[in-house]
Amino acid sequence: MGRGIISYSIIFISGIYTSKFLSVFNIAPEPTTLIAASSIMLLASLFYKKNYLEFIVLTHITLFILGVSAYNLQGISLENKLATKREKVISYAAEGLKRFVSEPEEHSILCALTLGVKKEIPEHIKESYSNAGVMHVLALSGLHIGIIYLILSSILFPLNCSFKLRRYKTFIILTIICIYAFLTGGAPSIIRASITIIIYSLSTIFCRKSNKWSKIALCALIMGILYPKEITQIGAQLSFAAIIGILWLFPIIEESEKIILSKIKCNKAIKSIVKRILDIIGISISCQIATLPLTLCYFGGYAPYFIIANMVAIPLTTVILYILIATILTMPIDFINGYFCTGLSYSIRLMNSLVEYLS
Repeated sequence: MGRGIISYSIIFISGIYTSKFLSVFNIAPEPTTLIAASSIMLLASLFYKKNYLEFIVLTHITLFILGVSAYNLQGISLENKLATKREKVISYAAEGLKRFVSEPEEHSILCALTLGVKKEIPEHIKESYSNAGVMHVLALSGLHIGIIYLILSSILFPLNCSFKLRRYKTFIILTIICIYAFLTGGAPSIIRASITIIIYSLSTIFCRKSNKWSKIALCALIMGILYPKEITQIGAQLSFAAIIGILWLFPIIEESEKIILSKIKCNKAIKSIVKRILDIIGISISCQIATLPLTLCYFGGYAPYFIIANMVAIPLTTVILYILIATILTMPIDFINGYFCTGLSYSIRLMNSLVEYLS
């Protein structure tokens, strides 16, 4: 993957946005006509394959036409197809979570964090999370998929001892993530994050020499094909803006972290903890700076304490999910399981209290 995939993605998605712009004026090009035109252009590009310039121009025109036609097609809707099965699985899982956390408020937050069910959350808690700028932690998104990926990587860390075992580890993690995406209804945000992780993991494990921008471009291209209308929505825009912010701004912030860490006189363990805290702050700042223009454009403002609130909510969300997995694994041992249940309940209560205070 190189610059080609980046330009292909930009041209294809430009076609999607052009079609969306035309729809404002009730202009909807016929998809079948556009597909026929793109087919002719593709055949023409193959004819001029030996002439590189003509081939590239015709290929890009073909992708642009396909992008325009894609917006007017239905696209894939896993959410609708899986709705019935999802409801049964979610209902069963939500009941199971009551064994660990029985208090209604805490149980509703746990259901939102793990299953994406927010209907049971009291309005005052929703308002607190919204005012603090951390409502995204209660919606299943790339954040949760990323945390699950990190947790599974930590649990399967012993498989890093050889290249062959690392492949098995990658396969296990990606299988679990795909199952999780399937069970949670296949929402575009979950599919988007899953595709990103799959591309990143496979390109790493198979030693593909590709830059970070190519991977993001390929993810955007796949999302444009699967969800042509969703790629134009604010959720997708914020998601890709946040990823670009991390890839572009975080390395700059990381250099400042190294200067700070070099001045701290302490052992490696404490330095490692401090680095993790600084990384969370740096990633949060990178995301917020990158998404700020879109936030101001769509919402007309932003939460004044969003950085502090994210520094609280994101680490605590990670801790809650870690404790939940430990709670599930220790279910056969009642004595130990009880401590984890208490820790889980306390962590959720603490996050609610801090977010309410910051809001």
